[in-house]
Amino acid sequence: GSRRTSVATVLGGGTTLLHCAKSTWSCGLRRVRGGETMAKRNQKVSDGQSMKRSRVERKKEESDVQDEELPSDQEEEEEDGRRSLPGSDSEEEKETAEEKRIRLAKAYLSRLRQEEMEDESSEDDENEDKIHRDSLANRLQQEALESKGYQQRQLADSTALPEGQVGEAPKILRGHGASVTAVALSNDEKSIYSCAKDGAMFHWDVETGKGTRFPKLGGAEKKNKADCRVRWLANAISYDGMFLATGGSDKNVHIWDLRSMQHIVKLSSHRAEVTALAFRDGTHQLFSASMDSTVKIWSIDTEQYIDTLYGHQAKVVSIDCGYKERPVSGSTDHTCRLWKVPEESQLVFRGGGASIDAVAVFRGGQQWISGGDDGHLSLWTMMRKKPVEILRDVHGKSASSTAGDECRGWIHSLSCARGSDLAASGSGNGFIRLWAHRERHLEALGSLPINGFVNSLSIAPSGRFVVSGIGQEPRLGRWSKISGVRNGIAIHRLPLVDPE
Repeated sequence: GSRRTSVATVLGGGTTLLHCAKSTWSCGLRRVRGGETMAKRNQKVSDGQSMKRSRVERKKEESDVQDEELPSDQEEEEEDGRRSLPGSDSEEEKETAEEKRIRLAKAYLSRLRQEEMEDESSEDDENEDKIHRDSLANRLQQEALESKGYQQRQLADSTALPEGQVGEAPKILRGHGASVTAVALSNDEKSIYSCAKDGAMFHWDVETGKGTRFPKLGGAEKKNKADCRVRWLANAISYDGMFLATGGSDKNVHIWDLRSMQHIVKLSSHRAEVTALAFRDGTHQLFSASMDSTVKIWSIDTEQYIDTLYGHQAKVVSIDCGYKERPVSGSTDHTCRLWKVPEESQLVFRGGGASIDAVAVFRGGQQWISGGDDGHLSLWTMMRKKPVEILRDVHGKSASSTAGDECRGWIHSLSCARGSDLAASGSGNGFIRLWAHRERHLEALGSLPINGFVNSLSIAPSGRFVVSGIGQEPRLGRWSKISGVRNGIAIHRLPLVDPE
């Protein structure tokens, strides 16, 4: 028994010693591993610090190199001077619309001052500046009133063609193969734009008479000729000469960029042929008339449709607009309508038993003239439902009783020199007649000789000449044909005198 106890004690002590040895070995092992871990961590920290130092040294070396390559102050000034040269693209891009208006206004005032100084007679030095300022202010005020339609320029008195006198033969511009249906004259009086029944469109230089043809609508690559040929019936040019609108047999309104003579957009909404177009003065707002008996409003800036004006009971074949948003339209329903667009209302003016084929506006839409298939010229005002004055058979009656020859006495076109009292009417009897607007009366002036149907008219704002579109056939049909007439553009120079 004592042996067993000693053996157990020995065995237990051995076990205890074994456990102690194991624990001592594990602690030593942890210390060794911990030492190795700390050594590795210290090595990584030292390596990271050395890498940071190397990056800092490389950046410093690069900065030293860049400092050595920096240009001198003189080179910087030369570079800045090259960038800020007057007329450069960067300066033009920085110029805002407001700054451009101010620059153009200053240039305009400088030109007016120069003109006034050339026109004024010699005066005392003390009163010279005051006279120039007063004269310039009066001129600016008058031009502002004229541009808004509140005052008329007296051009009719400057025309040296009294009643009964016939002017000189016109200059004819050839190029169209069919009857010319519409002409538009730019406000600077340098360019004429014409279109015809054969689908051709031309730009004409007023001074040289040189014509340039527009590209075909739809492209020359189309095999179907009906897709790329439109029978044009109307055109209109914007006040700034940027856009040209055309319309015809394809029921669409087409907008062209006159700077590149390229087609921009096709505006679709009408259900029948587009017969007349008119821009509102001073804006890019366009009015279109159609045989679907409607008038539509478009915004060319946004290339969008705005509204439709309903009221006519038959084809709308003529339209014109002044400075205010009040277009005047004429229709085969024997009525004129003045559209008050902001008020969403209209005034109806009945013209008897005749179709109203042409209208032209005086004084921003408050007064206008109309003509039609009865040969009568009527003067209207928005204050009366009936014409203020009716001049009957102003282009005479045809000697023949046939229906085809009767249309030669119809009034096919009218035009007013914008903001003035000078007007013109065209027919197929061989003459263009000039008229002076006298408040509530039309005074007859001289005539201009022309062969063919006068399908469109445009008077230069200065009154120096009249442009007309000539054709063998009327604009809206083929009721008659004048043989021997060559289709083209006629330019009549008007003799002017200084009114006393």
